[in-house]
Amino acid sequence: INKRINWSKVFNGKNGQDNALHYAARLGKITLIDLLIESGHFKVDDVNNSENQDTALLIACDSGFVDVATRLIELGADVN
Repeated sequence: INKRINWSKVFNGKNGQDNALHYAARLGKITLIDLLIESGHFKVDDVNNSENQDTALLIACDSGFVDVATRLIELGADVN
């Protein structure tokens, strides 16, 4: 995976608020979340740069993706 992805282009989204992990959680993309965590470039509890500093788990919950939230918890997301 590391050879196929230009990691400098996936860390920050528009205005630098979300990274690829946050976008994947917002869109309900479990397979992508697994790949991003497996790559070692993202940590399950990374916070975005929004005022609230949301984690992927919070974003998944806010977006209604229970399956994504469950997977993030399985991957070690802090539920507190």
